[in-house]
Amino acid sequence: MRPQTRGRTYQVCGHLLHIEECDWLDRTRVILEHGTTRVFEPVDQGGPASRASPAGHWPTLLDRFAATRRANLEELTTLLGAGDLGRRGIHPRLRSGHPRPAAGDLGGA
Repeated sequence: MRPQTRGRTYQVCGHLLHIEECDWLDRTRVILEHGTTRVFEPVDQGGPASRASPAGHWPTLLDRFAATRRANLEELTTLLGAGDLGRRGIHPRLRSGHPRPAAGDLGGA
């Protein structure tokens, strides 16, 4: 893998961790509590992890992502009821309703 590709790959993983830590589950809560009456808070697309250097941090980054993802999915199972999957929210840039993020959707904007 070329050095510049390796750095970008690390940044993508850092971005996914950032979204996992502070975005998609929060947006799910907003949908469940407010539906389309409240716009999602914008999220910093990069976050600190995506701007960090890749040198020697892969195992830490991946372990942190795995642990955070596992905890979020466990919490998601406690939040959702049978009728919740069709709920909608309002995206901060698009300003239109869209289906609730699926468990595999890491969010964005």
